[in-house]
Amino acid sequence: MSEAEAQKKIGRPAKNPGEGKRPTITFRCRGPLHERIQASAREADRSVSEEVETRLDRSYLADDQHRDNQEVLASITQRIVLDVLHDYVGGKHNFNAGQRFAHALKYHQAEADAKFRSEDPWYIDADKKKYIRDKVSDLVGFIIDELADETDPEEAERRRKALEDFTAGRGGLSALGQGYLGPSAGNDAKD
Repeated sequence: MSEAEAQKKIGRPAKNPGEGKRPTITFRCRGPLHERIQASAREADRSVSEEVETRLDRSYLADDQHRDNQEVLASITQRIVLDVLHDYVGGKHNFNAGQRFAHALKYHQAEADAKFRSEDPWYIDADKKKYIRDKVSDLVGFIIDELADETDPEEAERRRKALEDFTAGRGGLSALGQGYLGPSAGNDAKD
């Protein structure tokens, strides 16, 4: 018999020999909690250490599940809010038209603020109001036509690009195409 075999390890064999030695954590707890942990450990046929480890592990799993639930709930809430908004304004297309109109209004409001240098908001300053009305009113027909023709992706992309060019000041209304804003589209493009 070799010397290594002669020296036997003292104590019980490890329950999970592949895991190696586990770190030790020491903590204090109140008497009633200690009693509950001991009772739970006996009921589950585990040691107190195993019971504490199991319960801590469950608490982390519960945290993960709670976080996942919050993400799902946020997504569902967002969907419900959008559905309510869509219903309130008469449907998804109306909602999208409103968003596009609001974007154009915001863009031209910034233009008017820079052009007229007045401290008054556009709805009080008559010059800003007229400027914005002239710019935005031309877009209403285009937005409506664009939303009505969303079934043709190529046409929708062409109109989106034209609208982008128009709102960025890279082209007059004629860039949007004859017929999208009515027969006077080319005449209204002059600044």
